[in-house]
Amino acid sequence: TLAIVDARICYIDTDGGRAAHYAIAEGELPSADPLEPRFAFVHVQFKPPFTPERLTSIYERAEAKGFKVCITDSFSLIWEGEGGIKDIHDVDAEAAVTRALEKFKKYGGKFPPDEDKIRGDAGHWKNAKTRHRKMVTRILQSRMHLIFCGHADDKMRMESKEETNERSGRTFTKTEVTPAAKLEPKDRWVPICEKKFPRQLVVSVVLDPE
Repeated sequence: TLAIVDARICYIDTDGGRAAHYAIAEGELPSADPLEPRFAFVHVQFKPPFTPERLTSIYERAEAKGFKVCITDSFSLIWEGEGGIKDIHDVDAEAAVTRALEKFKKYGGKFPPDEDKIRGDAGHWKNAKTRHRKMVTRILQSRMHLIFCGHADDKMRMESKEETNERSGRTFTKTEVTPAAKLEPKDRWVPICEKKFPRQLVVSVVLDPE
């Protein structure tokens, strides 16, 4: 329990309580010192499953209670965490494999179902992407100021270039790969989230290790 709580700020913490590192201690005043910031906020510890509907529910409750700012850290777990979008996809893919195996067991056939091919069917993303889209549509309609913190992965650059063989005169396409370590910081990192989500943001900032 904090002695001073800023009822305007809601901090949705998916990282096991790490947001508490930024909170003021009991009896301590908030600090504006950028080198050692301490802030007052209402802390919401968001535990798995990280389904889009559960996050949407927290946003709706926060807005109804009059919060002006809502921070989600880390938003990436909605994509890759337990119960998140990728998990929803995997559950649907495995269900399709189970149905195919049961059908083969019941009716038989010349060849057993190709499990890897079934899992790779893009149609298994439909449910997960629909639920993600509904979540984004709802939370971006909020009148709160929204801050999304996320994890990032290294991103390599792949470029197709045409080259001509000096002997034969033939032109062919070559794929040139640039490893992430050789890219500029602004190009090196890719956020862990649905690929279209960053386009919804007013400002996007990459905090590199340095």
